[in-house]
Parts: sequence; C-alpha cells; structure tokens
Amino acid sequence: MSSTIQLGHRVEFFAEAGSTGWKFQNWHVNDNADGYFFVPFGFSGVTISLEGDNISASLVFPIDSIARAFVQEAIDDSWMAEVEVSTFTDNKDDPPTVLYTYFGQISDSGWDATAIQLVLNTVIDAVGVDVPRRVLQQKLVGRLPTSGSIRLQ
Repeated sequence: MSSTIQLGHRVEFFAEAGSTGWKFQNWHVNDNADGYFFVPFGFSGVTISLEGDNISASLVFPIDSIARAFVQEAIDDSWMAEVEVSTFTDNKDDPPTVLYTYFGQISDSGWDATAIQLVLNTVIDAVGVDVPRRVLQQKLVGRLPTSGSIRLQ
C-alpha cells in the first residue's frame, strides 16, 4: 500500500493599506478553493545564508494575463506576501493542513520568456537590523509615546 502526500501552497498579497484581494492556491485546478483562485505557481521555500543575515524565498508565476495584472504593481510598491505551505486532499471543501507560514516582502524580481520570479525577504534583516523599504508611520504602528514612562501590559 502506497501513501502519497499532497503538498501545495496558498499565497495572499498585501499592499500598504492591507490585503490586495490577490489570493492564489496551486492544487485545486479550475476551482476557487476557500476564496483562493488556482494559479500554477511555485514556491522555493526558505533559504538562509551561512552568515544568518537573510531569510529569503521566491515565488515563480507563469507569464499570463493573471500575473501581468498584478506583478508590476507588486514589485513597484514592495507588496508583502503570506505563503502557506500545506497538505491537502482532493476535496476542495476540506481545509488544508498548514505546515508552516512564511511572510515576506517583495524585494527583487526577474523574468524570462515563460516565468516571473518574485524574491521575498523577511521584514527585518537579523544581522543588519534593517527594515527594508518601509517607513514607520502612525497608521502602521499607532500613536507614538509622548513621555519617557512606558509600561507594557
């Protein structure tokens, strides 16, 4: 008796104002599973350099009308992406079992005649302590303190 594991991904993109509405999954062909549309994309998983300075991953989309509709804006505005790596069943109504979630910002891209690659980096670089291309604004972090006495509750 052979046992197979069905591994797939879901991705949701976020602009500065919140969810963009672009939500994709890559296992239920021709189905809108749980609000995620089917797009045949790949996810590289997470790679870490020997110095521990960067945790990056990449998404690869075919060059088609769906990818062309959002990719340029995603690159220009450095959208965030949340990728779920999950196991799933053949029944689109069964929720996937999430193995892990990766959340990163689009930091680079590349393309050729058939595919577009989006490189995702973590929000904070552990070694350089950099926040990539994000400006902390009140709408992102809330009101700033006006005194030196700050308590966490």
